[in-house]
Amino acid sequence: MMDLLDALFISKENFPKGPEAVAARLGVEVCFKPLAGCAGWCIQNNNIIRITINNTMPSVRQRFTLAHELAHLLLGSKSEVRSDAEYFGSNHSEEKAADRVAAEMLLPKEEIQRIAGAPPVDAATIRKLAKKANVSPVMVACRITELAQPLGLVNAAVVSFKGDKIAWIWSKALTVPSEKARTLLRRTREASGGTFHLSSGAGETIFASAIDSPIQTCLFIQVLPVSTDNAQGRGQILIELGKWLFEGNASFRGQVNGCLSSFKATAGNEDIDNALRLFNEKYIGRWTGATGDRMRDPRGQKYLRLRLEEWTRRGR
Repeated sequence: MMDLLDALFISKENFPKGPEAVAARLGVEVCFKPLAGCAGWCIQNNNIIRITINNTMPSVRQRFTLAHELAHLLLGSKSEVRSDAEYFGSNHSEEKAADRVAAEMLLPKEEIQRIAGAPPVDAATIRKLAKKANVSPVMVACRITELAQPLGLVNAAVVSFKGDKIAWIWSKALTVPSEKARTLLRRTREASGGTFHLSSGAGETIFASAIDSPIQTCLFIQVLPVSTDNAQGRGQILIELGKWLFEGNASFRGQVNGCLSSFKATAGNEDIDNALRLFNEKYIGRWTGATGDRMRDPRGQKYLRLRLEEWTRRGR
């Protein structure tokens, strides 16, 4: 059987198809067919390993099922037959461990660092990460929760609701009382962009986002340190900078996006400072007058830096 560290390395090298690469390397037979009342299971018979996945579920859930069953194989633990809605919600230690490994196979830390940047991670960035990794936004939030401190957060939690009651909480250390969770969920629903932040009694900032999926409603809570200057997420900052930079000029936005797309391969070989310098040297002279002034303005440069950071060597 493959070593767990080897499997995680293979997953990272083959992102966003890490679990599929691990299954192929292990020689696992993966079958897709309709299943009644469960997401999938794994059967080992002598040297044959077969994972069966319910193909009536969304593709992102099928991929998590594959990663979860592979995690049980790698950990040497017994897999339970359970409904898809219970992922991240089991109280069994072996299931929780498999969920953690599955999430790591699907979304390596380096990808989160490159796209999300400095915390907090807002709802728009979570959706972007989910799309790139072909996973659910709930899984992204749970993965970020596992990496809270390495990403620069004090703490984090994902709270899943069933109606107005808490179904489960995914967190290493953060306790969220039911009434407070319901209040935060209501405030995020009312807030622009589905995100809400407030100062805690300890001087820290609580940043909450509503994350929905077809089978559950979740609240993603991030606790930011006192030193955090801006409680906005990266995605929201980009949106606001973009509004200022382009002022509704679709042609100007298209030109900048085209240049950034053409520069993507170059940026992938540079750190962010060199990438921004090279981009400016190659493209900034194309814009004159008011558009040129905005591109050279610190706000325009910050917009370019945030966009280029997705592709540069930062965090790899």
